[in-house]
Amino acid sequence: MIIKSVELRNIRSYTHGRIEFPRGKVVLLGDIGAGKSTILMAIEFGLFGLGDQDGSSLLRVNENTGHVILEFEVDGKIYRISRSLKRKDGKVKQDKVIIEGNGDVLSMAPSDAKTYVLRILNYNEPSNPKARSIIFRYAIYTPQEEMKKILNANQEERKKTIRKAFRIEDYSNARDNALLLIKYLDERENYYRGEGEGISDLKDKIDEIDKILREKEMEIEKRKIELDNIMKEIEKIVAKMEETNSTIMELKKFEGVLNSKRNELESYRSDLESLMNEINEKKKIYEEMLEKHVKHRPIKKFDYTKEEIDSEISRIDEEIRRKNEMIGEMKRIQGQHSEIIKRIKELEDELRKNSTSKLEEQIQNIRKEIEGLKVKRPEMSREEIDEIERNLEREIEELNDRRSQVKAKENDYRTIIESGICPTCDREVDPLDFEIKLSIKSKERNELEEILKEKKKKREEIRRERENIVRYERYLEKMKDLENLENSLKEKNERNNEIGEKLIELKKREEELKDNEIKLNEIKNETEMLEGKKRKLKEIRKKVEEFEKMENEYRSEEIRLESMKNEIEKLEKMKKPLEEKISITSREIADLELKNLELKKKKVELDELKNRRDQMESSKAKINEELASLRSLRDERLNLREMIQRDLEKKERAIMLSERYREYSNWVREAFIPAVESIEKSILEMRRSEFSESFQRWFYMLVDDPTKSARIDEDFTPIVEQDGYVQEMDYLSGGERSAVALSYRLSLNSVVREAAIQGGENILILDEPTEGFSSEQIQKFPEILNQTRSDQVIIVSHEQDISRIADHTINIRKENGVSFILH
Repeated sequence: MIIKSVELRNIRSYTHGRIEFPRGKVVLLGDIGAGKSTILMAIEFGLFGLGDQDGSSLLRVNENTGHVILEFEVDGKIYRISRSLKRKDGKVKQDKVIIEGNGDVLSMAPSDAKTYVLRILNYNEPSNPKARSIIFRYAIYTPQEEMKKILNANQEERKKTIRKAFRIEDYSNARDNALLLIKYLDERENYYRGEGEGISDLKDKIDEIDKILREKEMEIEKRKIELDNIMKEIEKIVAKMEETNSTIMELKKFEGVLNSKRNELESYRSDLESLMNEINEKKKIYEEMLEKHVKHRPIKKFDYTKEEIDSEISRIDEEIRRKNEMIGEMKRIQGQHSEIIKRIKELEDELRKNSTSKLEEQIQNIRKEIEGLKVKRPEMSREEIDEIERNLEREIEELNDRRSQVKAKENDYRTIIESGICPTCDREVDPLDFEIKLSIKSKERNELEEILKEKKKKREEIRRERENIVRYERYLEKMKDLENLENSLKEKNERNNEIGEKLIELKKREEELKDNEIKLNEIKNETEMLEGKKRKLKEIRKKVEEFEKMENEYRSEEIRLESMKNEIEKLEKMKKPLEEKISITSREIADLELKNLELKKKKVELDELKNRRDQMESSKAKINEELASLRSLRDERLNLREMIQRDLEKKERAIMLSERYREYSNWVREAFIPAVESIEKSILEMRRSEFSESFQRWFYMLVDDPTKSARIDEDFTPIVEQDGYVQEMDYLSGGERSAVALSYRLSLNSVVREAAIQGGENILILDEPTEGFSSEQIQKFPEILNQTRSDQVIIVSHEQDISRIADHTINIRKENGVSFILH
């Protein structure tokens, strides 16, 4: 990885600043507290986010937003990361992260962005968003304070840090986790051993339940035999009941016949009594009617019959009806006279109002207007035209924006070519580079203008098509108006023809009504004469009718007397058959009563059988209850046995699991942990050997004293000896302590880099590496940097002498609490 540039806005002491980092040795030079370390923090934040750092420690005080834009190169590919901070509700949080690279622009959450960056850098480490990158911290950039912590920490803390730096803390974690696993496995073993206790007691309970179940099965079989015997007895009783019931049903038929015969006998006797009463009554009535008949004989008779009078009255009624119809028709016609006159006037007015001249004029005008509209049928709908025009407007607007952006770039490039100075960093630039860029941008602008011209031409075509659609819609509207007017003209002409025909008919009718009144008076006189004749005939008919009525009543009386006499004779003849029926029915009833007596006996027998059957059913129900109770007890015991069996199986499985967990625990304790410790020890010793060798090389380069030697012990503690005696760190000179610290730092960086980063260009970041160095040590510092084989070295220092060994120096200054970058 190579850092290309970093931009800060509202980050700690910076309101805004941007640094471009070239390859080689770059020194960030400035006083203590000027803001140098902030740039390193911004680089780490740009790559990996906040990690375990509080956002309020990065965002400038009294500012609500801030960002870092970092540009870096990996394997020849340029990546650009934008990370933002936002203050909300008193807390500072990260916002969405924008990553540009490989032609893509991605927006993602901070945690996803860290995973993405680790993949780009090929850092094989967990992407915990709450932690810093271990590889970056120990292979690229170790802050001065953190290095002091490593050197001054106790042995265990130092080894823990070294394990983390060399990424072998997983072995220690694995051992710790294995111990936790052993504890868990032992707990599970003890738990399942406890769960498996009491197996023999459960087996005894099962044997006891099996004995009870056998006893219950024997009792159930005994009850089944008793139940079978009762069922057979019930079957016999039911068969006998069916036979008796069949006999009863046969005898019941006679019971119905007996009742019927009794009712029949009673009916015959009642009929006979009624017959005798009727005969006596009719004889009495006959005698009374005969006496009255002799007294009411009619003696007068008319010359005309009622039929003859009715026929004449009917003829007169028909004549009167016909005359009245003629009078009604003539009155109705006479009543229509004024209505016809009124209707003639209305039709003549309607004919005048229904003139078609104005309508014909409107039709002619619309035809001329249609001829003036030159249209063709549209190929697209108005909605399609609107959609195309909206898309063209949007495309034209986008093209105009792009053309404006390109023009702005052209102006920038022209300004740079004319001045020869970059307006961003105020550094001199090669005009030839920007002339090429200007040429590219001019070509891009010309292409955009050509596309824009085509789009505008297409927009004009679409607008002309829209105007054609408007004219076509007006053409259709006028055609519809013309059709409506022509239909109205046709309807008016048809109506006027109808009115003319009706006027001719009504005027003819008016002439006919003038002769109608004379005829009406003549018919009325004739009708009155007929009414008088009719009244006289009705009076005669009434008298004839009264006589005929008296004569008819007399004749009817004779007929009734004769009928009454015949009825009495007929009734007398009916009496004998009734008496015979009464005698026969009485004998039949006597026979049926014997059958009824037998029926009663059979009913008593059936009741006894039912009682016997009910007793047997009761015994059956009792045995069934006993069987149900026995089966319920058996099922309860079976369920209990199943529960105990499940418990037994569960305990047996628990014992098996206990043995398995004990085997697992023994394997982890006796095989896994020793293997992990051996691997860790081997790797740690290998890393310590590499570390010690590297440490010695850097130390001998910085300390030119043949009496002194240095090494790294098994706890990764730096040991300095003079003439074979170990010297305490507190007794070393300031330059020697700085040499130890730098040697330790460079060794840590190189070993971690070789272990964790595979190939590619590399970067080294050093924070105040020469603090306490002598001028002689500073002179050796360039050679040390060359030995690191780093393509890019970023050094933070407040010492002016360090700038002499740098390829590039960037000055940092702070005024009134605001840091500035001076290129």
